[in-house]
Amino acid sequence: MAADLTDSAQRAQVEARLTDAAEPVELLVNNAGSGAAGVFANLPMDREETTLRLNNEAVVRLTRSALPQMRMAGRGGILNISSLTGEFPSPSRATYAATKAFLTHFSGDLAIENRGSGIHVTVLLPGLTKTEYFAVNALGPAPVPGFFWLAADEVAAAGLKAVAAGKRVACPALPTRP
Repeated sequence: MAADLTDSAQRAQVEARLTDAAEPVELLVNNAGSGAAGVFANLPMDREETTLRLNNEAVVRLTRSALPQMRMAGRGGILNISSLTGEFPSPSRATYAATKAFLTHFSGDLAIENRGSGIHVTVLLPGLTKTEYFAVNALGPAPVPGFFWLAADEVAAAGLKAVAAGKRVACPALPTRP
């Protein structure tokens, strides 16, 4: 279901889908995200607000929509895509890093709240991953050697494997050098 999760009307459509008892959702993957780079004081506030809405508000609302039915069914999975960036100070990425730190803690708390319920909540903490993220967010190429980059399909597989196994955290390792 394609939707702009920063648009309240479109997000409401996704929320309605997640609460549809006729088609219960067994796995929710919160993977949408955005973030600008630059000195926080110089960044446009509307862009920072969009980052907060997409990276945190949308995740909270979609999770809240899906979770009650998962609890009634006694099973389900939630995979929240965070980032290693949220684990340490990230000058020039303050809002993005803060939203990812929020996701990591939110996921951990939900994992504990749902322990023993049949619902697995996992947070995925990838490092640099080969996706369109840098281009879409007008960040340009990251000045990091190619061997540090993870393949998107491997990161996704690691997250899905972790949620299926009931792990709270998945942190794909750095790729090995060719």
